[in-house]
Amino acid sequence: MAESLQSPVDAVDSNALELVDRASAAAAKGELLVILDFDRTLTSNFMPDGQRVTSAHGILEVASVLSETFKSKAQELFRKYYPIEIDEKMPIDEKVPIMHKWYGQVHELIMKENVTKDNIAGAVSSCKTIRLRDGMLDFLQSCQSHDPVIPV
Repeated sequence: MAESLQSPVDAVDSNALELVDRASAAAAKGELLVILDFDRTLTSNFMPDGQRVTSAHGILEVASVLSETFKSKAQELFRKYYPIEIDEKMPIDEKVPIMHKWYGQVHELIMKENVTKDNIAGAVSSCKTIRLRDGMLDFLQSCQSHDPVIPV
């Protein structure tokens, strides 16, 4: 008779456990770098009241860090690409390269805006509609308090 699972770890893919072991070893040697996507990975989709959170690009737009020309061009790209992003019938392997193209085009526009770290810090600190997912603040603080610090 099969033994029941005693721990959530019992159900984890052995490749995932190997990855965690390698990451732990790399962190101990100061060789770990955490790369995270911002929108909807670190942040929640909704505020506690149910309002949608502002996207990373949206924070800059709301704070008037980005020009009207940028906003117009970005909106044009949004109208073109967003229907593709939410198309449930399009296979992921077709969708992903198109999404990369969209994000690349938006980032090119942002680079032309000469946005500074101070602009970003000010925009984020003034935004009232952004919320980290549960546990993310602890995760980020853990990375920063690790010896050596794990760059994020």
